[in-house]
Amino acid sequence: MVTNLPTQSSSPGETKLLASEIYEILQSAGKEEAEQAEAAAASCRRKAHFFLGSNNKRAKTVVLHIDGLDDSTRRSLCEEALLKIRGVISFTFQMAVKRCVVRIRSDLKAEALGTAINSTKVMKAQQVVKTDDGGEVRTAGR
Repeated sequence: MVTNLPTQSSSPGETKLLASEIYEILQSAGKEEAEQAEAAAASCRRKAHFFLGSNNKRAKTVVLHIDGLDDSTRRSLCEEALLKIRGVISFTFQMAVKRCVVRIRSDLKAEALGTAINSTKVMKAQQVVKTDDGGEVRTAGR
């Protein structure tokens, strides 16, 4: 909205009227920005909730022990295999212990990860599962 600025021949009443118009324009613009900022903050809170807590039903974490995960070339090969799987959210490698921690959608089976890595023909993946007493067991590779 464009308003005309008062000239020196304007009366004090006209100047006051124009000033109040400008004030209202600035106030409404400030309210819109505040509403947009609040909406963005609410959206961020909803998205952050997706990954909070162990009660998240939409994603699960799978730990894989990968025999043959020895160097960066094999790591790249493993990354390519995991990226081809629909439902993989993220993954990180622990090269020193030959492990990969993979976050997947709850409807994806862990066996699909092992099958994809085993299809490289140079690596073999086994799922690592915690036992009741705190130990670990590796499932048979496929």
